[in-house]
This record gives sequence, C-alpha cells and structure tokens, in this order.
Amino acid sequence: MSQALENKGQAQHATTEIEGRLSEITERLSKLYPKSIDLSLERIERFLAQVDNPHLSLPSVIHVAGTNGKGSTIAYLRSIIEASGLRAHATISPHLINFNERILINGEPISTPDLMALLDECDRVNAGAPITYFEIAMAATFMAFARTESDFTLLETGLGGRLDATNVVPDPAACIITTIGYDHMDYLGNSLPDIAKQKCGIMKKGRPCVVAPQTGEAIREGVLDTIKSEASRIGARLYLYGRDWFVEETPFGFRLSHSWGIEDFPFPTLTGRHQINNAAATIVAMRVIENERSEDLFRHSAICKGIASTKWPGRLQKIDVSDLPVPASCEVWIDGGHNENAALILNDQIGGWKRESKDKVIIVLGMLSRKDPVKFVEKFSDAIDEVICIPVPHEPSSFDTGTLSGLLKDAFPELPVSEAQTADAALTMIKDEKARILITGSLYLIGDFLKNHPA
Repeated sequence: MSQALENKGQAQHATTEIEGRLSEITERLSKLYPKSIDLSLERIERFLAQVDNPHLSLPSVIHVAGTNGKGSTIAYLRSIIEASGLRAHATISPHLINFNERILINGEPISTPDLMALLDECDRVNAGAPITYFEIAMAATFMAFARTESDFTLLETGLGGRLDATNVVPDPAACIITTIGYDHMDYLGNSLPDIAKQKCGIMKKGRPCVVAPQTGEAIREGVLDTIKSEASRIGARLYLYGRDWFVEETPFGFRLSHSWGIEDFPFPTLTGRHQINNAAATIVAMRVIENERSEDLFRHSAICKGIASTKWPGRLQKIDVSDLPVPASCEVWIDGGHNENAALILNDQIGGWKRESKDKVIIVLGMLSRKDPVKFVEKFSDAIDEVICIPVPHEPSSFDTGTLSGLLKDAFPELPVSEAQTADAALTMIKDEKARILITGSLYLIGDFLKNHPA
C-alpha cells in the first residue's frame, strides 16, 4: 500500500471514530429530558449561568423568528455581511446533513473535534440535569460563539420565539420577523394572531424589529394588529412592511423604499418571488443597524454582491440530474417546505413552470405524521400532474406510504397518486422525457436526499 493511500485510510478511520463518538454524545444528551420540545427558558438559563453566561458576551446579535423564510433571511444576512468584509457567526436549525451545520463559526461549520469537546463539556457541567436536546445544542452554540471573535451573531429561532432557547439574548442589535403562518399549532396556538404573539416574543424594549411582508390570510386574521400591539406593549421600535418600508419588483430586480431613501437591487439568486421579500427585509434590518450606529457598514455594491451570491441548500434548489435515475431532459428540484405557507410558495413556482411549458409537474412527497399533507397539497393540487408518496428515511414519525397515499387519494380523487419506498425508487418510476420533478414535504427528507446526492 502506498503511503498516500495509507494516510487516507488512517484519516478516514479517524473521521469515522470521531463521528461515532459525536453520535454517542448527542444520543445521550437527547435522552436527558423525556420531551424533545418543552418550551421554557428556565433550564437553559440555569445551564448558561453554570458556564459564565456566554449569551451575554456575543458579538452583535440579529435575531430572526417567523414561520417561513427564517433560514433564507439568515443566509442573506451572512452573505451580505461577508461581502462587506465583516464576519458573522450563525445558527442553522435544523441541519440538513451534519449536526456541525447548526454552528457556523465565522461562516464555517464547527469542526467535529471542537463540537465533540463542547458537547462533552456541556454533558459534564450539566451532570444529568433535565434539559432538552435543542437547549443543550443552543448552549453549546453560545459557548462556541462567545469564544471566537466576530462582528455579528445571527440567531434563528427553533420554534416560536417567546420561549425559544435562543430568546435569552437581552439586547439584540435588531430582530426580524418573517412570514407568519400555521405550523406547530400544538405548541404555539391555533390562530395566526396567537402564533404571531409567540413570534413577537423576540422583540426587546428599545430595540428595532423589522417585519417582513405577510400573506393576505395573515393580514385578514389580524396578524399585523397583533404585531403592532405587542411592539407597543414591549416598547420595541417597529419597522413594518407597508407602513415603514416598501418593496416592488422591477424588470431587473427590486426597488426598496425606506426611511433612508430608495435603492434598486438585482434579483436574488435564490429561486422564488418570495425571496425578494426575504432579501428586502434583510436589507432594511441592515440599514436600521447602520442608522443605530451612525456607521456606513453595508455599501450598496456589497449588498448587491451578497444577494447575488447567497446560497441556501434545500429550498427550491435545482439538482444536477446526471447521476439520478431520470431522463436527462427532466428537471429535478428539492424543497424542504412542509406547511401551508411553504405550499403557497411552491404553488407560485409551479404556476410559473406551467406558464413556461406544458411539461408535467410531478411531486415526490414525504412528510412527518404531525403535518397535514392534505392542506399542504391542496395549495397546488390543481397545478400538478402526479404525486408519488415516499417515507421520510430514518424518521419514526414519518407517514407510511399507504397512509399518506390514502389521505391524498381520498382528498384528490382526480389526482394520480402512487407509492415508492425511496426518493430514488420514485425517480425510477418517472418515464416522462421532460417532466419537472419536485421532491418536497420535509427538511429531513431533503437532508437525506442531499446526503445521498451531494449538490
């Protein structure tokens, strides 16, 4: 065996050992509390006090909550900050492929050895006390961020806002609330105003909060009234779309109007009309921060470069079909959407495809059983030609294909619905030479797909 091959083998063995140890640690930590979700700040505040409160020593925090668009907004923030010659730590939740993705240190996923050492430290300090998996992950994240210099910290809420483990930061530079819709109703409430109230919990007295455009349904249900009421009660300074800032699409991109002027920007690289709204809310937050500091931090050219180079895997992402079992003339797209707002976005995209051509649109769908597949699919059922139901791999709470297909057949008797056991098996079933294929319904499904088919 050559020395190079021997070294490669040793490196692979070491990596396997590290990943095995990391899996062991994270599995043990996940068993410290019987509930995977239990919204409270008491446990994480107790733990953070034991490790010298790293959340109080973070670089300037931008805190993002909402139902849809949080991840894209964090991605725009990262890209623009880096294009401006600055640095940013960021949280990603959930991860797509590796746990390391959840903790980005100045733009790079934390190394497995560093992550393992942090989780070992957390395990030792916690000493078996009740704490949820997400809470210990966030504590480790705060510790990592506080120990490395940066210019900004970008925090994405895991669920809700008011009682989310990220909401221990007392003085963010700015908050952003993205689109609000129905999701996690068993934890956040059964009405959109109730859900909005939970999201508004990230607002802080005297601190700015930028609110992105909301859906017509959310506006009709009174979400904006709730947001304004909560901002007034908390004493947050609100920058509300439609009142304090405006955005409109132009032939070459979009025009943003706000308190400090009118600016034109190119189209974002991320697919979908909704990405204009996400990018616009991001820019407004950055202009607010500049105004707070009386500093020219984000030049127009840097913002243009940032939104033109933003990457956010798994969200309306087009996949190279060269190694997929489909005809070469097909298109394959992936999207981790799993709620009604996400389905509305997919409907807009599918409608655009249908206006472009008469090619079939085929949905490969896998969902967790706590989601509502009928409400998800009904948003675009009239625009698609077929659904192939698959399970979400490695997820005990996944719908089995028989149950999922049965629900859809009952709800949409005119829509062809079939079953497969994997995404690849579903793709193999598709013989149309020019179909557009969209794999969707779960971020966990998309993560597994990308693990098997790296983009």
